[in-house]
Order: sequence, then C-alpha cells, then structure tokens
Amino acid sequence: MGQIYALMAVFLFIVSHSQVKVLSHLPVAEVVFFRAFGILLCSVPIMVLMKVSPLGVNRKKLFLRGAFGTVAIFSYFTTLQNLPLPNAVVLAQLSPFFAIFFAGLMLKEKNGLLVYGLFALALCGVFLIKDPELKFSIYYFLGILGAAFAALSYNFVRALRTTDHPLVVLSWFQFVLAPVSVLVLLVQGFVIPTKTDWLPILLLVTFSFLAQVCLTLAYQKAVMSKAASINFLAIPLSVAVAFFFFGEELKISQLLGIGLVFTAVTLNTVFRPSLERFLQRRT
Repeated sequence: MGQIYALMAVFLFIVSHSQVKVLSHLPVAEVVFFRAFGILLCSVPIMVLMKVSPLGVNRKKLFLRGAFGTVAIFSYFTTLQNLPLPNAVVLAQLSPFFAIFFAGLMLKEKNGLLVYGLFALALCGVFLIKDPELKFSIYYFLGILGAAFAALSYNFVRALRTTDHPLVVLSWFQFVLAPVSVLVLLVQGFVIPTKTDWLPILLLVTFSFLAQVCLTLAYQKAVMSKAASINFLAIPLSVAVAFFFFGEELKISQLLGIGLVFTAVTLNTVFRPSLERFLQRRT
C-alpha cells in the first residue's frame, strides 16, 4: 500500500511543482509561504475534526523533520525557478540515494547489493536526462543539497510512523516552514500576486497538501528503498510536462534516460523479490 501512496504522490507533486515554475516571477520565500500557510489551512481543521492533537508526541523528531524539510524545499523551489523543470527534478531525485544511506544508519534497514545496483542504473538514466548543454551553476549545488536534506527529512517521516499521526507530521513541517519563509521574505521583499497568479497558487496548495499526505503515508508504510525508488517516475513525467507546457524539447539521450529510469524502477518495485531469490539460488 505504501508504494501506491508513493505513486500518487509523484503525480500530485508534478502538478504542484509545475505551478512553482509558473510562479517564477514571485520570490521563492513567498511561494513557500503560500504553500505552507495553505497546507495548514487544510490540515489543522481536519485534525480538529478527527480529534488529533497537532502538538504531536515525538516533538524533537517532528521539529527535525520540519527543519530538514525546510532546507530541502527552499533549495528545490529555487532550482525549479532557475533551471529547466526536468533538470530541477533530476537533482531532487538524487534524494533516494541519500535516503537509503541514511535509512541504514538511522533505521537499521538493510539493503542488498541488488538495490544499489538498480539505483546505479537509475542514476545513469538521471545523468542522461540532464541537458548536457547546461553548465554547472550554484543552482545545481542547491539541488544536490536539497536532495540530501530531503532524504534526512524522509527518514524522520519513517521514524515517526509509530508515534505520530501522518497529519501531525505534515503539519509540523509547515509549522517550521511558515515562520522561516516569513523571515526570508522580509529580506527578499513581498510581491503582490496578480489576478492570474491566484489559480496557480491555489493549485500549488491543493496538490501539495494531497501530495504531502500521500508521501507521508508512503514513507510510513513502505520500506524506504521501495518508496524512494518510485520517486524516479517524476523524472520522465517532468520531461513530458516541460515539453508540452513549457516548450522544452526532448533529446534522444533524454528519451534513453527515461527508459533506464523506468527499467530500474520496475525491477526494484515489481521484480526485485524474484530477482533476489534467483541470485540467492545462483550463489
């Protein structure tokens, strides 16, 4: 069930993060604030109706989830606004590699060589999807930094699965994110949204809320390596969205990369148990 939630989160995030691209003329902190405040407007009333305390149980880990997630979201939204959509998404999808590494350290989850081999195959696809004509910039560094902090955040989501309700985990992220975005916005300056900006803002909030709920459930119900691997599907989806909605053309190397990513994800999520049994019999 966790993998189904992860798949739903991928599609929902693509829609919400496309709106970040549409809102590139607004400061990053402003977009982050609208997202955080809007999600709280959705999550807090639901918790009240469900009689779930927003204070949570494991508050230290809840805060750390929010802190690491805040760094990740600022980094990711900055790359979304300054790089082509597929490139920003590719950098974000490096997080499963960090997530599996951190899961081994924090959650004692064991992964065989096959998992790392499949992720290596997916990584080859990631680099093929990246546009070779774009040179390195600070935004690529921010993308890698965001991926590492997102991985730490995801591990805390999983660590909280036995103590806190998914909506509490989601809300604490926003409790940390919202005030930080206000402080950054004081430096960046507030830009009054136009009439045409409010629909993308509404879509960003709605789809982000639904995606965050699915993501939290995914990392609480599935093994980290399986839930994280499904995130790779965001890469080919982002390439398609960039082509059809933002006019970014596909290259043959990117199509090949899409094929490698799909192959790695399919083998890891559907056929990995059978492959592991086959390899065990051969050794």
